[in-house]
Amino acid sequence: MQTAILRCLLFLPVCAGVLLVSPREAAAQLEMKMSVKFILSAGGARPPGGSLLTDADVLQAFTDINTLLDTFGRGYHFRVTEIVDVPNHSEAYNVDVQTASEIIKAAVANNPTAFGWRNSAANMYINNDAGGGSAFSGMVVVSHNSTSRTVLHESGHHFGLCHTQGCGCQTCADCGLTDDDVADTLPDRECWTFDQIGAHAFPAVFPNLSLGQIGMVSNTFNNVMSYHHDGTGNVLTSGQLDRMADTADSLVSAGIVTGRTWFVDLNNSCSGRTGSSACVGGIGGPFQTVATGVSVAGSGDIVLLRKGHYNEPMTINKAITLRATRGDALLGKQ
Repeated sequence: MQTAILRCLLFLPVCAGVLLVSPREAAAQLEMKMSVKFILSAGGARPPGGSLLTDADVLQAFTDINTLLDTFGRGYHFRVTEIVDVPNHSEAYNVDVQTASEIIKAAVANNPTAFGWRNSAANMYINNDAGGGSAFSGMVVVSHNSTSRTVLHESGHHFGLCHTQGCGCQTCADCGLTDDDVADTLPDRECWTFDQIGAHAFPAVFPNLSLGQIGMVSNTFNNVMSYHHDGTGNVLTSGQLDRMADTADSLVSAGIVTGRTWFVDLNNSCSGRTGSSACVGGIGGPFQTVATGVSVAGSGDIVLLRKGHYNEPMTINKAITLRATRGDALLGKQ
């Protein structure tokens, strides 16, 4: 899941052949804005103790998240636009995060400025629940005891991701095998072990899995969106990152995200190509040519190339960034 970058700042002639290979990390340039609010008690205090107590705690959590996002090389960062206190709404202070979400949703429906709501940023609230997080109704609500892993997990929901054990599923008591609608995560359940994931998918268990199979099991077991608390919680797959990019693109017009990602895949045979990550019903998905991606990209956007040789000599005169993912991409004559 390494990604190459080629920044096109002024006039870039691409004719002799530019090979986009895969460095481990790539700097971000698209920002996902996050407005963070502490819900105050009836006495006007923030939730006491925990890992999210001060403004500095919040900023450090997002610094840790952005450090992890850098390793995926897709060019996204979260930017905290504000950290504010929300007084006079203690009804959402000492309840579980799901109940707080419903309280905030109802209040904002009656008063768009309630709870410090922002239409131009993702809204994250911190309350006095003992633990956990929620991402419903267009907001993220987390406990003051939440770690950066929980914040990223709930933000993943906000940007279109389900649990690896399936959309709407939490524990094994909730449902059986349910698809998370991402092709490169394996079938999963909250109560499964590493070996149980492998045994269901292949079927085999370590050490009888191939290296590729071990990687797929690991990517699911250690996923940001899994409930395997003994996993590392630091993996997002290419398919998940694609889904997040598509969701982020839909939030650009509201000002929540600062730019778009346009996908290019010379092997996409679907009709009506839109520059999104995937076809739906044989329609849409990545553009076939870099030229098309560049032509629709705005200043600061990303044109994301999938593996292949794009024999397209061209001059690029926009401030965009070309990235390659899922393998090396050769742009221009070989």
